Amino acid sequence: MEYPFGKVLEDYPLISDKKVIYLDSATKTLPPLKIMEEIKQYYVEIGVSPRRGAHHLSVYAERELEEARSKIAGLINARSENIIFTPSVPFSAATLISGYPWKPGDKILISEAEHNSILAPALQAKNRFRLNHIILRLDNSLKLDLEDLKNKINRDCKILLATLTPMILGVNNSLNEISKIAHEYNCYVISDATRAVIHQEVDFNKLGCDALIFSGCIGLPGLEGTSVICAKKELLEMIEPLTPGSGSIREASYNEYKNNPLPDKLEAGLINMSSIISLKEAVKYIENIGLEKIRVYNLKLANMIYEELKNMKGIRLYGPREGRLEAPIVSFNIEGFNSHDISIFLDETNKIITRSGMQCSYLLSYKINEKGVVQVSPHYYNTPEHASSLINTLNLIISELS
Repeated sequence: MEYPFGKVLEDYPLISDKKVIYLDSATKTLPPLKIMEEIKQYYVEIGVSPRRGAHHLSVYAERELEEARSKIAGLINARSENIIFTPSVPFSAATLISGYPWKPGDKILISEAEHNSILAPALQAKNRFRLNHIILRLDNSLKLDLEDLKNKINRDCKILLATLTPMILGVNNSLNEISKIAHEYNCYVISDATRAVIHQEVDFNKLGCDALIFSGCIGLPGLEGTSVICAKKELLEMIEPLTPGSGSIREASYNEYKNNPLPDKLEAGLINMSSIISLKEAVKYIENIGLEKIRVYNLKLANMIYEELKNMKGIRLYGPREGRLEAPIVSFNIEGFNSHDISIFLDETNKIITRSGMQCSYLLSYKINEKGVVQVSPHYYNTPEHASSLINTLNLIISELS
């Protein structure tokens, strides 16, 4: 029996009151009211940060933090010891890349599908540590070209950056195959799974990579301010903290300091507990609906839109060249018009919220020879009626512009 997804709109007055049709969940997933209530309850009953004292409120806060760590670990079939919380995806990427013990002559491999949140920290590390960097091409199916990887990788390559699900394209990379090739050369694989978590099975053990990075507020309906690193303990142990201090320090003198063990070592400063609580409750919320039900539903909605757009005059689509979408991301343009103008028209005509522009993925935008696209990304709080409104509004825009 199909889950009654219309029921979740009770938790989304912004949508249920018909203020907007929100189709931009790959940029920011909306949190339900229930999560806001749980955060309020935390600050009413506890209100302090963990690791800041022996009193009972600090102990309770620590329990909440570790429960959140456990929930996230369970979501992706990892262990709590694999999970580190950071403030953002770029911070997570910089922690792993700049914290790695680089040596002269080392190389870093970067897929041309990487989001700026991964690309920029990689290029910063390249300049800081004087690394050689190698860009890996996409193949004709717009996935990382495995033959190109085999031709370019060697023993000097220490880290390979390969997103699981890129922005714009609605396809998934074969991370398991990528990791097998990289591991033959003792090269660590770090993958941005931000647009994959929730929308497909993300099993840390099955994927074969060494680290995953993802946001707490994209796919997962949590609040801004928290990103997750899930990495093998071997890799986490060798990472030097990007920002040491506060509770990450075991002891300090006038001349040196020593790090605490994991996870404290990589979680310096006051933890963003409102965001952490939202993350824990977000996992509970989606598990209550059913992960597989959400995945099937979201992909069905996205493909419904994708197939309609295929038949519309003047629409240029970006995605799988054959078959259906593998991820609920639909990107398009109307020939002859700027993507921002189309997004504004959708908003002003029918309050339809979409993403426009380069999608923070410059290499990928250059790959498809565009200066921006309109991106639609449905989630469990969208309905077939929302999809129909998008298509009808686009037809109206095209008829008025032609």
